[in-house]
Amino acid sequence: MNSTTVDAPAGTIATEQSGETSINGYDGTENDKAIEDAKGDPCASVYARYLAIRSATPGDRERLVAEAQEEGERCSDDRVRAEIALVNAELALESGSLNTAITSKVKLAELAAERVMQADVLGAMEMMRAEIARRADQIDDASVRAEKAIGHYKKRGRIMRELETILKLADMKQTRATPQDLAGL
Repeated sequence: MNSTTVDAPAGTIATEQSGETSINGYDGTENDKAIEDAKGDPCASVYARYLAIRSATPGDRERLVAEAQEEGERCSDDRVRAEIALVNAELALESGSLNTAITSKVKLAELAAERVMQADVLGAMEMMRAEIARRADQIDDASVRAEKAIGHYKKRGRIMRELETILKLADMKQTRATPQDLAGL
């Protein structure tokens, strides 16, 4: 799927998360209504909570992620479970320095992603690993993982995610600043 703009609520976690779908007009009232409308359908409830996560305060995000994970288990869809585990790990990575809680969330996301084995999910996992390596000043490893992620996104047709990753890779190379890196920029 290429870039698409839709009115809320719409899109899947994967397409919205990867920037392939833009959600217009989403606010707290719409979030609450979407969550209420999704009651009784665990898969729809996960997506409604995901959309709410994107505009929620940090405190509300944790609650919404926990609720989405619970609903994901009821949904019995491995792709949904993997997507919400990825969101949980990505939010944890955004929130602070590496610690055991973040490592645990990344491991859970890896386990969930292994059950799905779709290219865009593998790309997201590689980018999480690249971010962890970058934070540990292992730029060589981070660059290799980012290049793998680019290939996964390309394979799945996730153009926005591919371009975002290309830009992150360029930033890593600029930070490392070897003559070969700088010549390639």
